[in-house]
Amino acid sequence: SLTYWRSALIEAELGAGNVDEASALLADTLAFVEKSDERYFEPELYRLQGEIALARGAPTAAEARAQAEAAFRKGREIAELQGALGLAAYMSERRRARVSAAGDALEEDQRRA
Repeated sequence: SLTYWRSALIEAELGAGNVDEASALLADTLAFVEKSDERYFEPELYRLQGEIALARGAPTAAEARAQAEAAFRKGREIAELQGALGLAAYMSERRRARVSAAGDALEEDQRRA
């Protein structure tokens, strides 16, 4: 599916540090999901939105955490609605770990600045 391949590309852009490119592609992909109703990978798109929020760092670590938390939560809720309970549990666990680890790193970077 197109959303699968786009999610892989978003992940690659994010991994390469191209946060703006990843964010733009994510916005286009979410718009495509709304138009096409191709929702199978929608939870993954919201996970990626959370990862992008953490990568950007927002103005503060607390804001980045809040944005990421909201995106991860939305992805988990969509997974639950789709009946993907294993994915929902995975996303909950991953969300807690990523938000905690990234938030700590962002706070440390802001203290050093």
